[in-house]
Amino acid sequence: SGSDIVWAGYESGQIIKIENGGENWSLVAGFGDSLPDTIVTDIEISPHDPQTVMVTFGGYLPDRVWRTNNAGDTWSPVSGSGSGTLPEVQMNCVTYHPVDPAWLYLGSDVGLFASDDGGQTWNVTPRYHSNEGPVYTEVSDLIWHSGDVMVAVTHGRGMYQCRPLLEVWV
Repeated sequence: SGSDIVWAGYESGQIIKIENGGENWSLVAGFGDSLPDTIVTDIEISPHDPQTVMVTFGGYLPDRVWRTNNAGDTWSPVSGSGSGTLPEVQMNCVTYHPVDPAWLYLGSDVGLFASDDGGQTWNVTPRYHSNEGPVYTEVSDLIWHSGDVMVAVTHGRGMYQCRPLLEVWV
C-alpha cells in the first residue's frame, strides 16, 4: 500500500505492527484481546486505506476473520450474518478487490467466499452451496495478477483464475 508499516502474525494469535523501518515494534493484538488465540494465517492491508487491515485465523470455530479500521486500536469480526454467515472452518487468506473496497474474497478450508458489502454477508454459488467455488477444497492463497485477474491457489487441485466483474447486468 506504499506504507512503511509492516504487520506480522504469530501462531499464538498475537499481531505486531512494525513502523519506521523497524525502529518501532508494537503489539497490536494478542492474548486477552478479543481476537482468537490461534494461528494467524493471513494479514491483508487494504489497498484503499492503510488504516484498514483484515486478519484470518486458523481453527474450526466461529469468527475466523477480523478487521480493524483504525490501524489495530479496535477489532471486529467479519463473519457475516444470517444466511450469509461464514462456516466455522479455518480461514487461510483474504484479499480486497483492487477497485472496489467493499468487495472481499476469502480462501478457506472448504473453498472460496466472496462479499460485496465489506463482509456483512458472504456469498455462495448455487453450484457449490457452501462456497463461491472454484472447487470444494482448501484455498490457501489468493493473488491478483495483471491488476484484475484473481488467482486462487488450492491444496491439491491446482490454481484457478477469474476476472471478477465490476458490474453485473441482468
